[in-house]
Amino acid sequence: MHIRIRLSSQLRQTLIERLASAYASRQLRLVRRIQALLYIVDAKPVAEVAELLRLGEQTVREYVHSFLLRGAASLHYQRPSGDHPD
Repeated sequence: MHIRIRLSSQLRQTLIERLASAYASRQLRLVRRIQALLYIVDAKPVAEVAELLRLGEQTVREYVHSFLLRGAASLHYQRPSGDHPD
């Protein structure tokens, strides 16, 4: 399955900057998510992106869907809430 997405140069730069930040902070999930989006933007098929990043095809499609709905706001993971030892 091919998905075609075009980004403004500003949005593409935002993705690249967020990718660098995710690498620096060792957020592997976010790195893979942004890489998946950039591969899709570069016209790689979903199956190939999934294989390259060791993700499920449905996961890649969900990343794209979320990005289309929420834009760069979809690139934020919240830490799970819960009891933290004092």
